[in-house]
Amino acid sequence: MHTQNQPPAFLQKIHPRDDLAAALQALPRPWVFTNGVFDVLHRGHVVYLAQARALLRNQPERRPEDARLKLAAEAQLLRDMKAWQQAFEVYGEAVARFPDDGDLLYDQATMAEKAGQPEVMEQLLRRLIALKPDYHHAYNALGYSLADRNIRLAEAHRMQFLANLQAVLDQ
Repeated sequence: MHTQNQPPAFLQKIHPRDDLAAALQALPRPWVFTNGVFDVLHRGHVVYLAQARALLRNQPERRPEDARLKLAAEAQLLRDMKAWQQAFEVYGEAVARFPDDGDLLYDQATMAEKAGQPEVMEQLLRRLIALKPDYHHAYNALGYSLADRNIRLAEAHRMQFLANLQAVLDQ
């Protein structure tokens, strides 16, 4: 963990340009690149993100809703940085503290999908549907997730039908 007097541990992994070839050769193999994309991550992004998260975590909670707002804000920071797995974990904390909050559960499910865990997304959406049967966004997301993965297409169609029905009933 990083403190104010100690630099973050990730800084030890950053090498000067002249040392990159040697550092790359020293890495264990095989090397894996995801999605064929290698985003440039600026050191400041990580440092500022860590500082922002710490600032949020250290804010006092004067009422129960403050804890929910802090966790949701932290998760949104992580979403903005495309740190899907970390956002999923923060939403998990939030859902553990506020198990009846459908919006938090839905957000955790969407982060599960972004983090490459479609089965977990499906479990969370089914839990949400059981908790709040009129939450039409859950039916919609589950239906599209099944259809996008080209599995259980009859169920996907039924979920879309239920989503549309619930949306109409909500009006």
